[in-house]
Amino acid sequence: MSSAKRFASLTELKSHRHLPIASPLFGFFSDDKHPAVQRFVVGYQAKYHTMPGAYNARAYDAMIVAAMLMRQYGATREGVHDGLAKIKDIPSGVFGSITFDPATRRVKNPSQIELLVKGDAFTLWDGTPARAA
Repeated sequence: MSSAKRFASLTELKSHRHLPIASPLFGFFSDDKHPAVQRFVVGYQAKYHTMPGAYNARAYDAMIVAAMLMRQYGATREGVHDGLAKIKDIPSGVFGSITFDPATRRVKNPSQIELLVKGDAFTLWDGTPARAA
């Protein structure tokens, strides 16, 4: 059963043809046409012979961040700690470009995608308001 079908079965979504969803769980969507996303998807499929999910993409981005921090600021606890406040515009498949907000210690202005359930699958939402079936 697809993720979208499981999601719809848990709610009253069966009465809606299109339902916009905005959630941190959907920060990664393998059908997103952005080049960085597609490079990751193609590389992941070539190596693991399966479609990557959000956790795979976040782990990939986390390793990119860790590697860049250690290269630029040193592979020490202090280097990584201090580097998080300084490093900017790390290329990312999930968040677009990563820069950390020193005050919140979170990704500053993360990109967010909005999906909708269309039939039994998730698809990118084009902004059209939801309508009842």
